[in-house]
Amino acid sequence: MPAAGATNVTVNPGGRSLVPDNQGWIRWETAGLPDTLRVEAGGRTWSLPTTDWKLPYRYAINADGEVQREWPWLEFRSRVPDTTYQPRLNLLCKSVYPGKAAINGDSVKMYRTGIFFREIALNEGPNTVRAEVLGPDGNRSAYERKIVYVKKDPARPAFPLWIDESAMEPAENQVLMPDDVVRVRFTGSKGQKGNILVQPGKKWLFCARRDFKDYSLYEADLYLNDLQAGKPIQLTAVLESAEAAARVKPLKMPFKAGITVQNESKFPLVRVEKPRSILSYNLGPIRLGPPIIAEYNPGVVLQPDGLVGEYYRIRLNRNETGFIHRDNVSVLPTNTVRPGYYITTARASGNGQADVVSIPYPEPVPYAVYPEVEQKRIRIALYGVKTSSTWMVHRDGLQVIENLKWEQSTPDTYELYVYLKTPKIWGYDLVKNGSNLELRIKHPPALEILPNGEVKGLVVSIEAGHGGSNFGAVGLSGLLEKDVNLATALELEKICRAHGVGVVQIRDSDRYMLLSDKRNDVENSGAHIHVSIHANSGGGANYLGTSGVSTYYHNPFWADFAKIMYRHVRELPLKDYGVVGAFNYTVTRIDSRPSILVEQAFLSQAEDEEKLADPEFRRQMAEKIFAGMLDYVRFMME
Repeated sequence: MPAAGATNVTVNPGGRSLVPDNQGWIRWETAGLPDTLRVEAGGRTWSLPTTDWKLPYRYAINADGEVQREWPWLEFRSRVPDTTYQPRLNLLCKSVYPGKAAINGDSVKMYRTGIFFREIALNEGPNTVRAEVLGPDGNRSAYERKIVYVKKDPARPAFPLWIDESAMEPAENQVLMPDDVVRVRFTGSKGQKGNILVQPGKKWLFCARRDFKDYSLYEADLYLNDLQAGKPIQLTAVLESAEAAARVKPLKMPFKAGITVQNESKFPLVRVEKPRSILSYNLGPIRLGPPIIAEYNPGVVLQPDGLVGEYYRIRLNRNETGFIHRDNVSVLPTNTVRPGYYITTARASGNGQADVVSIPYPEPVPYAVYPEVEQKRIRIALYGVKTSSTWMVHRDGLQVIENLKWEQSTPDTYELYVYLKTPKIWGYDLVKNGSNLELRIKHPPALEILPNGEVKGLVVSIEAGHGGSNFGAVGLSGLLEKDVNLATALELEKICRAHGVGVVQIRDSDRYMLLSDKRNDVENSGAHIHVSIHANSGGGANYLGTSGVSTYYHNPFWADFAKIMYRHVRELPLKDYGVVGAFNYTVTRIDSRPSILVEQAFLSQAEDEEKLADPEFRRQMAEKIFAGMLDYVRFMME
């Protein structure tokens, strides 16, 4: 490591000092680089983090304290363990492009990002894994590691009996109603007999069994109406040998979670205290957030009928429930009355900027909004509300709304249907205004299609995904998603402004932003449409695996936007990954304006990453996104 005239380098932790040799290199002989190097040179001091450095270490520090790789260098970007039980290794390397690369003597392609790779079959015992690059200047760099392949059957034997403690369900304490049924399950030794002991009362549940490669799943349903309310219930998994003559002692393992049965009258009401508190359909596995029923602002009162871990289960009506985190609500006094009321009317009128549906809301009942594009309508459900509706008022000035209809879908669920003249709407909001809820559906904006096809008056918001300490995905070469997204977003801004389109750039630099702040900035932007820009990533070590471009939408009213955009970005030399609906990313989970997300390509795929690293390709991507935006606006104005 040549250190630009450094006189001293201090290694932290430990405080050990190292002195460069006559060429300025610091030789690191021991294994394991420290987290920080403190370099002193010319009366200046730099503290250099090394967490992103890769073996072998060959880094230069210039006079400004900047760190860069010093050619010749070559690194292994995939992990090469000392010992492995896998018979094959997909070795990913990186060096300086252009160069002639080889792995274990076989020539391989080097991409413009500097990466190259090859899958290596390992022999049992010691193996040498070697990569080599011949640079354009004739210098050569090589790096090799020793790896021992131990041949081992990965299947777990049935004996001695075992239970996977991490896969036992329920995994969290629960307080539930007498009419609930709980699925109890655990995984363990394949092909045995599984039972669940329920205490107190020494009740036994005999498990059904499903066999897999080297384990079995044992599960049973626990009916809580058989159990005494108010007493904590302890569950124990019991696994026995399927062969009675085997004389193997049963294995017992208690569940960490307990269950308590409680009547509905014992659950206190709760009130929402935090803005945009999410009520989700369930607590199943999630990606980018749970499936959402509604987001509530403070004041809405909810009726719990269960507690699962840190989440209240909320009773909406006799058929529908949801879940909300207990940190988002406060518990109300036990004598609080559950809100509910009779609704007599609803009114629709235009105010010059939007069609407004005014719905009486004298008490803070829960509600939900359901966009139903195929029926050209928006459905609003009010839970705890009964009908006395005798008229629906339609006043002058309506541009978007056709009519209003209502339905009492359950004895305590009132549903209002807002039928639209066209599904081509520009956004809507449901807000509380005094003792009313108001659904505000925007009127079409005052835009003009010019003879050259451009759109006068258009304003767009652009969000470059991630930023700052949130890198997003990391490419095979180390390319950061946050940088790719920002580069494309800024290029898109240039194109927009060159064509007279106004731009609100949500993240205009490499800075960290909360997703909620990004969404708020979009909501307050005044933009007519919104596009989020990201780059995708897939799992696994197949560096030529999943690839392609894709577009995403959450609200089904914005599906046409995603489809039109997809047609344009597919004109680039990228594979088809598709149009994805019901996408739950916060910054496109927006109803107030058409909002979509573009995943440009996959950073985890060598050919895609090579394109994403190319400024010219990012410019072409921005051109296609711009064309997609204009095409969608023209479609909306037809």
